[in-house]
Amino acid sequence: MASMFLFLGGCQKDEAFNVRRKIASSVFENLEPVQEYVSLSKVLTLERFLRKNRQYFNNRSGIELDTSMISVVKFGDDHKTYSLNILGRKEGAIQNLIFVETNGVISKPNIIEFQGTRKFVEDFNNRMVGFEKFEGTITQFTLQSFLNASRDDLIDCD
Repeated sequence: MASMFLFLGGCQKDEAFNVRRKIASSVFENLEPVQEYVSLSKVLTLERFLRKNRQYFNNRSGIELDTSMISVVKFGDDHKTYSLNILGRKEGAIQNLIFVETNGVISKPNIIEFQGTRKFVEDFNNRMVGFEKFEGTITQFTLQSFLNASRDDLIDCD
């Protein structure tokens, strides 16, 4: 269950990459988020994206993903986030490949990295705290910057 939510407060944030989405405040009013886990075969748009960019998504050349359990958080029918856990790339960090879908259109992916403090990691691993008590650093990367891809090696996000 390494997939985590993006909406955390009170954490230090590195300035590796900062994205702001302009969303009307009424979009999420009176909507309870619903979370479920699905396999990649249930999300055809993501499956197609990963197939088109397969050279980046394997354990030899970049990112190895857990596609058996994709976290889907739904805010009504028109807004969803998809989170795929990145396996074992950085010791002590939780990294997720994130896509946002609004009105059927999926965004370019980003990577969110959660690097917990030593105390938080110990307490979390011992099940003394949940992720809602996260302490540490959250960093957001574009897929390009995360892979250190050159301009000649662009990722096909269309």
